[in-house]
Amino acid sequence: MFMQTSDSGGTTLVRTYYPGALDVSGAQTITVAAGQTVSALEFTMMSAPAFDVSGFVVDEMDRPIGGAMVMLTPNGPEPLGTGGSARTQPDGTFRLGNITRGAYRLTAVVPITVSNVEGGVPSGGVIGGFVWGTGGGVPPPFGGVARSGMEQVMVEGADVVGVKVIVP
Repeated sequence: MFMQTSDSGGTTLVRTYYPGALDVSGAQTITVAAGQTVSALEFTMMSAPAFDVSGFVVDEMDRPIGGAMVMLTPNGPEPLGTGGSARTQPDGTFRLGNITRGAYRLTAVVPITVSNVEGGVPSGGVIGGFVWGTGGGVPPPFGGVARSGMEQVMVEGADVVGVKVIVP
């Protein structure tokens, strides 16, 4: 859900292919054989207008969720846009900067904790989306799933503000 937009006016460096193309179709292949040295290759990194994406993460009761990890990922098989990640503030707000034009997937992952209960289940939390324990064992590689929500975001030439991600 988008509330409003505003101009930010900044720029950021973007993925650049030799000799200065913004996509693979304009790139030139450089062949280098084993033991060969290639010199005199020069190209300039391209830049593009940069914008902010900001908003807030709430639960299904519209209560803010602090400490959630928010990740902005470009859509497509070979995403050319910039993405980013941030944690929400205690009031549920977040801001991601240096975002270029494009379509993105905005995902919010809420930290979970596992409490010590009868039967010896250790207390723990989430690191990188996986549950870990403090009971003396090795952290499981895929021990659990945190709650998450997702929104589609389109950055078209202005800051995107007021994105609301609801995490059930």
